[in-house]
Amino acid sequence: MTGTWGCLKLFFSSLTPFCYAGAKSYGHDPSRIRDHMQIVFEDETDFLDSQDYWHVMEGIHDGGIFGATLGVLGEDGKLQLSSANDASREELVAKIGTPESRGSRIIKTGSGALSTWEDMAVYAKNIQEQQFPYIGAAWPFGPTPTLNSSSFITTMLWTIGFDINLVFGIA
Repeated sequence: MTGTWGCLKLFFSSLTPFCYAGAKSYGHDPSRIRDHMQIVFEDETDFLDSQDYWHVMEGIHDGGIFGATLGVLGEDGKLQLSSANDASREELVAKIGTPESRGSRIIKTGSGALSTWEDMAVYAKNIQEQQFPYIGAAWPFGPTPTLNSSSFITTMLWTIGFDINLVFGIA
């Protein structure tokens, strides 16, 4: 990530596995397909214009069924989509689709995108280190919060000043 001009994109990925093949303890299991969100950084100055080289952060279910924690894949901000998915080029597109098919939304572009990405990586590392319990679902207005991959992405966006509900109209 040598460029200073970049683009942060939010991916709503309904075709990506709940636990990536990059999370080596799980592997790619098509029966575990779920809606899943990621944040990626595309260096717009990179002459290799391919999603293979974009950097990704996402929340993951880290550990077994009981006692799992909210983990972060790509918490250093340097994990490439191709590494996270153990695939590249056409094989990567077959696994996760294209940015258009995933419903990508650009959330920041320009010279400040890289510094924003780096700030988010600091927050992601802090979340990874906290080892919060993974809580996949909770009752609305209940005493237990939902702590899953979606709440990780929402937290990341909130830290950079985006309210995902106001910007994208999702709950």
